[in-house]
Amino acid sequence: MVNAQNTSLQGRDVVLQQRSILLVALFLVMALSSLSSIVNPIFEPPDELQHYQFVRYIVDNSGLPIQELSSDVPGTWRWFNQVPSGSGMHRQPLYYALASLLVAGIKDPEEIPQLNHFWNHTSERINRDNKQQYLDTASQAFPYRGTALVVHILRLWSVVLALGTVTTMWLLGITLWPNEPAKVAAMLSIGVMNPMFLYLSGSINNDNLIILCGTLCLWLSVRALRDNFAWSTTIFIGLVWGCALLSKLTGILLAVPWVISLILTARHQKDIRLFISRFATMFGIALALSGWWFIRHYLIYGKFFALPVMGTWVMRQQLGKAWIWHDIMYSWTTLWGRFAYGQVPLPQFVYWLLLLLFLVSIGGTTRQLVTALRHQKFAETRWSIWLVLSTTLFTYIVALAYFVANNPTGANSRYIHPALSAFASLFVYGISAWFAGWRRVALNGTVVIMIGVAIYSISIFLPWTYAKPRLVYEIGADTRSDISREIYWGDGIALAGSTISPQIVNPGEKVNLKACWRAEDAMTTDFVFYAHLLDRQFKSFGQRDTYTGLGTFPTSQWKHGDLFCDTYLIPVNEVFSLPTVVDIVIGFYDYNSRHQLPARTAEDISLAQVVVGQVKLIPKSPWHINEPQYRTEARFEQGIILSGYTWSVTEIRPGESISVNTNWKSSGPLDSSFTIFAHLLDKNRQMITQDDGLPRDGDYPTTFWGVNETIVDERIFTIPEGTTPGPSQLLLGFYRMEDRARLPREGNSDLVDTVILPGPSIVEP
Repeated sequence: MVNAQNTSLQGRDVVLQQRSILLVALFLVMALSSLSSIVNPIFEPPDELQHYQFVRYIVDNSGLPIQELSSDVPGTWRWFNQVPSGSGMHRQPLYYALASLLVAGIKDPEEIPQLNHFWNHTSERINRDNKQQYLDTASQAFPYRGTALVVHILRLWSVVLALGTVTTMWLLGITLWPNEPAKVAAMLSIGVMNPMFLYLSGSINNDNLIILCGTLCLWLSVRALRDNFAWSTTIFIGLVWGCALLSKLTGILLAVPWVISLILTARHQKDIRLFISRFATMFGIALALSGWWFIRHYLIYGKFFALPVMGTWVMRQQLGKAWIWHDIMYSWTTLWGRFAYGQVPLPQFVYWLLLLLFLVSIGGTTRQLVTALRHQKFAETRWSIWLVLSTTLFTYIVALAYFVANNPTGANSRYIHPALSAFASLFVYGISAWFAGWRRVALNGTVVIMIGVAIYSISIFLPWTYAKPRLVYEIGADTRSDISREIYWGDGIALAGSTISPQIVNPGEKVNLKACWRAEDAMTTDFVFYAHLLDRQFKSFGQRDTYTGLGTFPTSQWKHGDLFCDTYLIPVNEVFSLPTVVDIVIGFYDYNSRHQLPARTAEDISLAQVVVGQVKLIPKSPWHINEPQYRTEARFEQGIILSGYTWSVTEIRPGESISVNTNWKSSGPLDSSFTIFAHLLDKNRQMITQDDGLPRDGDYPTTFWGVNETIVDERIFTIPEGTTPGPSQLLLGFYRMEDRARLPREGNSDLVDTVILPGPSIVEP
């Protein structure tokens, strides 16, 4: 009697624990997926704009769209009624038809945000640099209205579907492990605490419906193994599979779990009539629900399936080892969380941590399989259930591989999420197989890890990615590089300060420009900021164009008095062979008209060009310096030595030109920018001609000269007509343009601040 009571109490405790696990999972998924839907800018999730357009088309036209072959681009499809090309309206309609009922009565002007022309969709780096595809507008802010309201209602529809998936996955879990709540909790954590699942659950995406259908199919197929395909289960499977076929083309693959379950059941019962009757019932119900869709496709396009309408599928040519490895890694990261169009990956430690768990699971599964084969204990492993789950998962993996091979963008593991519950179940099976006394600790540790990863990814990392720059009340002292010289563009933009780092940059590296902006007035145009690296001949060595806030805070969103700082990374091109100093030139322009905003100072003086600083570019390869024709050693203060020189010719006639290359050795940057003066004198030391200027025509000021570096500077002279023939001399030295002060010689030289060198002979014409 006492034992029976204890067993009953233990059973109640298990039931309470199982229900508590469901409630916690529902709460976490609802909270995190809702948070994702709020912090994610509209139309940033993959294909969300196209999914939204499908819903709007149904609402506006009370029917489904039709595609026709484009007459402009052979082999491509366009839409009737001016639906944008590529809108994805070939997709199965169930998700969109149900969603349209939710927003049918909302007035929606279909305000599509302006495209971010500098969207960094190929970048895989962890940063916030132009990760946003569309620019924010005031209409997207809470309280939502119009298009934003429709988008957020449709996102909530996806959240509801996700909660259905959580419940169904829990039902599968308690079917597999009715008396082991720890395993059910671990399974749910692997499945629904997956950051990618949560991200999709907070977006408009038909994947949410097919994931629910897939989870239902798997649960019902496992249940059918238990109840020998009772008629209620059979009918339910037919309804779910029919809905799956109307949800996404990959719903066809969901025939795998119930077909295998039916084969196993009929084989066990040795009843062929059971197989025929149940198969006909399920197939018939699904066909009755979805058959019209495939017939419609055949009548319109001549094909039962949508593949020809989706676009041209061409076998990829580049399937070498590098590409295969790339696709494997990309598929792994998209399985767990790679947001937007793949340009927002999670930090690498997340993937490595989950890979470690995965390897433990694979090892445990392998160990359990070897044990079962060795001792022939298949009955204890409930092999039929695991066969259904593993075969379904394997089918979706094969389908993913086929899609990858036929489409360069196919390596998205969200396509296998209809089998996510199978993946989670097998994952937990493998982990629990490794441990005996520590099994509960391992399972609970898995739960903690997955919840931690989910919370970090959705509530910390995702908001950080799309966060606007932080407004400040004043800028730091480190940014007040030239605060007395504020620059203004138009009526609304003011540069309050800037800093540049590093001062010396190699090709392939980036110049870090921090600029602080203040909004002088509200603006309606989203102006583009540019920063160019230009030498004195306006040759470009790199440039960066972007909307402010790196795409998150365009100028139309500025309010009067806003003060914030942006950091721009300007790439340096590999187009130079000698050290070069370039100006950092900045400004603003209208992207559509290409009209550049005029710049001015606080004194209302117009500026043709705004230079905020200079940087020194160093080539990667050592540059070659030719040996000078004549050697000398003339020392100037601050460590400057004239080590040699080379004349282009030794004789010259009036009216002709001649050049001299002077080799200067430096011990480091000078304290000022000095101009080189070069005077060509006759035998009486009277001026013939001169060529004064900054070193290397201004491309290499003395303030950037390096330690133990040789600088070759060229001076060019044209001999005036009527010059008296005879020997010439070259007078060289340095002076500051600001005060005309010359750089003194070092030591006891007879010449205080110059050096005199033999020049060419001037001969008769």
